[in-house]
Amino acid sequence: MGTQQYIGLAAELTKSRMNSRYEDYQVTAFIKPFASTEEVLKICTNLKVDTHDKVILCVGENNDDPVTAIAELYAALKLLKHATVIAMNVTSSKHLNNNSLNTQLKLTRKKQLIDYNYSINNKSIKSVSSVRDLGIRLDSKLTFNEHIDSIVDKAYKQIGFVKRVCNDFSSINCIKALYFAYVRSVLEYANIIWSPKYAKHKHRIDSIQKLFIKFISSKDHNSFASYEDACKFYRLDTLELRRLQHDIFLLHGLWSGNIDCPDLLSKISILVPKY
Repeated sequence: MGTQQYIGLAAELTKSRMNSRYEDYQVTAFIKPFASTEEVLKICTNLKVDTHDKVILCVGENNDDPVTAIAELYAALKLLKHATVIAMNVTSSKHLNNNSLNTQLKLTRKKQLIDYNYSINNKSIKSVSSVRDLGIRLDSKLTFNEHIDSIVDKAYKQIGFVKRVCNDFSSINCIKALYFAYVRSVLEYANIIWSPKYAKHKHRIDSIQKLFIKFISSKDHNSFASYEDACKFYRLDTLELRRLQHDIFLLHGLWSGNIDCPDLLSKISILVPKY
């Protein structure tokens, strides 16, 4: 139900079900050009659905207030609680006048940034010093300082949680499993993008695992001459070694064709001996 843009989607969905040998499908469509979310969702009150039905809603395209569209959609979901609902919120660019998505990040290594005001549809785009994209915080110089600070702070909170939960645990393997899931995963997310080059960043990240080793060694009443010795004893790779392993896995994936990225593959220099 909703915008005409999804007629094609409905057609493809119907086509994909035509050759099913096990189920019969009946498709009903309600399309109203330039309809508001409220008008689209009014139809929901008259629908009779059961647990096997699927309802595709396209809302938000003709609404001035995206917040209102979400609120009305939430009300409609209560009416359709017995069906599977696929909700598509399409907000036109004309409704993003004050939206936080209208930002720009200038990437440069120069000390002096180029000051130029960009605009879309006569609306000025706000300039920011950093932006979060797919969980990675990018700054204007691609130093990833803010990202590393962010994940280290989060990891400290997570390891505090693990230590509190595991205070009475005696199984080191169980504690390690929680550390891998809640702490190390934070420190390794997409690390092939932001892998640190400076010693100060490496030390900050390593301090988390050192804190964890100190915790489990105190439970075992063990002491070690070095951080590396403790990692070997508890069968933990250092975080720097794991980042190197992830880089090698990426290189192998590109070279073997398991990762399809011609741009990256073209940057790999290959020395072929001549005889």
